[in-house]
Amino acid sequence: MPPQPEKPAFNKRIVVVSIAVIALVIIAGIIGYIFKDYLLGNAERENPTTTVVNLATPTPTPADNLPKSTLYKNEQFQYELEYPTNWEVTEAKPRIGNKVEWAGDILLEGELQKVTFTEEEKKDWPGEFQIRVMENSNNDTVETWIENNKPKAAGGANLLRGTVDTVLDNSEAKRLSIFGFDREITELVALKNGYIYKLIFDGENPNDPDREKHQKIYEKMVSSFKFTK
Repeated sequence: MPPQPEKPAFNKRIVVVSIAVIALVIIAGIIGYIFKDYLLGNAERENPTTTVVNLATPTPTPADNLPKSTLYKNEQFQYELEYPTNWEVTEAKPRIGNKVEWAGDILLEGELQKVTFTEEEKKDWPGEFQIRVMENSNNDTVETWIENNKPKAAGGANLLRGTVDTVLDNSEAKRLSIFGFDREITELVALKNGYIYKLIFDGENPNDPDREKHQKIYEKMVSSFKFTK
């Protein structure tokens, strides 16, 4: 028989070629990856990605567009203050008979004079500011009067939450914080000319959508309050 070719040499050549092909594929892949990364890098540099961050813009504080004021003056109990011109003014009168009436319309026990200033607009929480002149037959100090007349709930619970010293037209006064169930009620209490004067308005009231405007109006009314004698 004729001699057969050596198979080992042939197999070696196949192995060498295969290794070379695999090496070329790997090298081509590496070059392709590098080239792709290079192209992407250039694209990002030419067309950088813009990230828009929505920063919270602070709500601008509106100007104090408070209504014009009118002077209210009480000659009998010698005081005056300014109130919004477009607010209603209700002077309480002595109760007659047993007719059911709004408390702002009638004088209750111990009240000598009462006037209520109410916002005219139809709102869930219209602004309201009230002044009461109370009798002080025992000649109590402000502290004693407050102690003897603490606001209480129907069940007898004390509704007074705190008291701080303040001034009302250069006269010593007390600022009371009263629990109003759905809001805080503020009372300024002062002793003058033998009478107790109470200025009443809402303090913190989360239910009032116009609470900031109303608070500015209340504070303006307080600052305009003057004893005329």
